[in-house]
Amino acid sequence: MGAGGDRLDQWTRFAPGPGTGQARCRVRVVHRAVDLLPALAMADALRAAGWDALADDGGAPGTSGAGGGDARVVFWSAAAEDAPWRRRALLAGGRAVVARRGGDPLPGAACGGAEVDVGDGDAPTATGLLATLAALAGSPATEEETGLARRADSLRTATLAAFRSAAAAGEGEEVRRMARGSGPAWDSFPHSRAEAAEALAALGRGADAVEVATLGLSTFPASLRLARARAMGLAASGRAGEARRTLARAGLSPLRDPRLLAALGGSDRGRDRCGGSGEPARSTLPLAPRVLMLSAHPPRKAPPFADVEARAIGEALERGAGPGAIPLFTAWAATLPDLRRDLSRHAPGVVHFAGHGDTDGRLHLVREDGGAHPVPPPVLASLFAEAGRSVGLVVLSACYLEVAARALSDVVPFAIGMAAWTPAAAGIAFSAALHRALAAGCSVRDAFDHARGELAAVLPERADLPRLYHRGDVDPASARLSLGVGASP
Repeated sequence: MGAGGDRLDQWTRFAPGPGTGQARCRVRVVHRAVDLLPALAMADALRAAGWDALADDGGAPGTSGAGGGDARVVFWSAAAEDAPWRRRALLAGGRAVVARRGGDPLPGAACGGAEVDVGDGDAPTATGLLATLAALAGSPATEEETGLARRADSLRTATLAAFRSAAAAGEGEEVRRMARGSGPAWDSFPHSRAEAAEALAALGRGADAVEVATLGLSTFPASLRLARARAMGLAASGRAGEARRTLARAGLSPLRDPRLLAALGGSDRGRDRCGGSGEPARSTLPLAPRVLMLSAHPPRKAPPFADVEARAIGEALERGAGPGAIPLFTAWAATLPDLRRDLSRHAPGVVHFAGHGDTDGRLHLVREDGGAHPVPPPVLASLFAEAGRSVGLVVLSACYLEVAARALSDVVPFAIGMAAWTPAAAGIAFSAALHRALAAGCSVRDAFDHARGELAAVLPERADLPRLYHRGDVDPASARLSLGVGASP
């Protein structure tokens, strides 16, 4: 793994095998959703070093808490302080190695296991990976191995700094040129080319992303993150079906990966045409072509991936109606006065809320002091009746807000709410498909049905979560919002 381009097979002495007592040991890299990319990179690196490793966010059916003989690498970050999955993972048995990100201290003991610092990026450092392998195998690293790891970190830091600078400047061709090169920074770790492919996909260079990820897979064919990066490239190229097949072959699900699911949701060209003719119908319910998205993240609530949802909605509006046709206004950490003010200031035709609800149907905004402000459905309806006269559709993509949607439908033409707990990635897929179809001129009913179909493709058992309510004097099957009428999806 030094300057000569050696790969992780230099560290296979740490792999389980005869005499180690861990010949059948599987490593679960248990992580929070926000740590998905570094967790995939850690799992890839452990696999390349000879371990049977997989990434597990602690919530996938059939994977949590299995097999007392499993070893566990628990990805720790400040976001995970109160996460119950972390405690479950540490208590589930087997050797626990806590991989700390960014030097965050670990509250409490690690159940007798080791604790290592793996850096604070989207992939573990070589020194952090070496320490993790040594802790798993119960064998200390030699000075020579530590020196090689430090050299690898130095080389990779210098090389990737140039690549990241080019990516930040939007220089896709330069990113592609560097990622197609060779050297220890690119050839020693699976995640180096994966990061480059992800950057190319984000720049809209889907074909280049596929090329770079495929090149990486030729060296690391079992890499989970490279498979994900290749799927991102395929999605950016409009090849969603092939992207989903790539994920399925790798055993990856986009359901718990909001960024990937948002990319897949926006990649099928022409699926939002209404009535099979491809021609958007004339609007019967003229509304101002403006969308207001609000998000609130009260303390001790899981992050709602609102930034990902906002980006997915913005891209969906552009695909449906063309760039700049429909402004998207956003309000973060929204308070009740913010909502009232923004309804008056922007006069939106559609209001979209991403955040949290509770089982009483209360939408959670933020108080002025930063605390949670649960808003009962009648209060929310009263506010829209007073200040939301321009609004034709309210979309509540947070959990448990069906009751609020029903109350809103007394004062606005249409309201959509979720009937129960909703995974973030599923909510984003539904929202992106809904706004894309509306912007393309579909009726409210057709757009809603299309978005539920998008949700059914990734989570069939929860396809009935979104519920559509409407005022008595409007028909969702014939009403169309004047968002992007005349544009092609």
